Amino acid sequence: MGDNEGRTYDVPDLEISPVELEAPKATVSPQVEPVQPEERIAVVDVLRGFALLGILVVNIQFYTTPTDKLVYNIVYWQEPLHVWADRIVSWFFEMKFYTLFSFLFGFGMAIQMLRAEAKGRPWLGLHYRRMIVLLLIGLFHAFFIWMGDILVTYAILGCLLPLFSRLSPRWLLVAAACLLGLLVMLYAGGALLLGLASVLVPADVGGPWGTEGALQQVLQQAREQTRIYREGTYWEITALRAREVLGVYVMVLFFQGPHVFAMFLLGLYVGRTGWFQRLPETLPWFQRAWLVGLLLGVGGTIVTAILQHQANFQSFSGLAWKFAGVSLAFVTAPALSCFYATSLVLLHQLSKLRPYLDLLAPVGRMALTNYLAQSLICSTLFYGSTIFGFGFGLYARVGPAYGILLALAIWLVQVVWSNAWFRNLGLKFGPMEWLWRTLTYGHWQPMR
Repeated sequence: MGDNEGRTYDVPDLEISPVELEAPKATVSPQVEPVQPEERIAVVDVLRGFALLGILVVNIQFYTTPTDKLVYNIVYWQEPLHVWADRIVSWFFEMKFYTLFSFLFGFGMAIQMLRAEAKGRPWLGLHYRRMIVLLLIGLFHAFFIWMGDILVTYAILGCLLPLFSRLSPRWLLVAAACLLGLLVMLYAGGALLLGLASVLVPADVGGPWGTEGALQQVLQQAREQTRIYREGTYWEITALRAREVLGVYVMVLFFQGPHVFAMFLLGLYVGRTGWFQRLPETLPWFQRAWLVGLLLGVGGTIVTAILQHQANFQSFSGLAWKFAGVSLAFVTAPALSCFYATSLVLLHQLSKLRPYLDLLAPVGRMALTNYLAQSLICSTLFYGSTIFGFGFGLYARVGPAYGILLALAIWLVQVVWSNAWFRNLGLKFGPMEWLWRTLTYGHWQPMR
């Protein structure tokens, strides 16, 4: 959606779990079973746990500021503290963390496929059952808890991913590069056409929201949206949320969906080539990726910020800058995401830091539970009424800077409860992960 890099909704990889790729040394399991805790790759769970913080930092902005004003780049918070907080989120968080989790989703599918093949069992039926259950969870989340859901998108695109599962690693890279390249060219072409329109169309015509009447209509929608979220009944909020969800799905179709699928393919590539499974042997590859991510991600983010400084929806020229920035972000966001991920992987190899980073692994092990919990907590804090029947009505009353601090506080609580869930209670799955597995496998899953 419409901030400095295109406002989007970050969402976790939802626990498609990686395992060590070793063929069974004794008997072959009669069926494909849920991944056991001892089979997991710890650093991948650390990446998920860390990324949940970035996800919440992005998503909480849609509670602190009216969505319509975020979409159309209309200034809501004037204080420098909040202005800079919004810029930091846009430059260093937006598009970076759903990119990482989309990559991990594709990686997880590759691991599941290889694991099933090692046991001599089919995996497609299981995969599609997982996607159907995920789709149902996502629809409930989108329409009854928070409109920024992307689980539905993951489920639908996840059904397409097996079509690419037999491609060689090289062709997976080619397919991902072609999809990203197509997005870059489409938005760059849009920027050129809008730039041409800004020259040919009279200045007093303006852009899509260039007239005063159109702008006032957006502002009125934002005021009504704020009133309903703060003071409306749960069913009034649900009706508004349903309308917004439909708009989100349009955005996903033209913007987020193709980008997500490109990251799926990259994750499938890394899973097939064994980067994570063969650590520390593959550390040189992570070091090279770290350098590329640093140079391209940080450098490109600076250029994108400069382009987006002129972006707005009030003129054709402002829209041209917007499209140009989004076009570049399709390259810089994956690069910066790569820099974040490889930095954590490299730090995780240091024995002095590993115990502290491993505190994030339980958060990643129950990523679906924690993601949905974030929505429940934030909707309770910011909406006047929620699925529980009450709320604190703080919508658009807490600025972006305080939103970042609140996101950090919620995430730290999740770190504590996730560690307690697995280490103190000795449970195997998070509650939503347990439900997902039980519905997928069709029989009760033991929690201990």
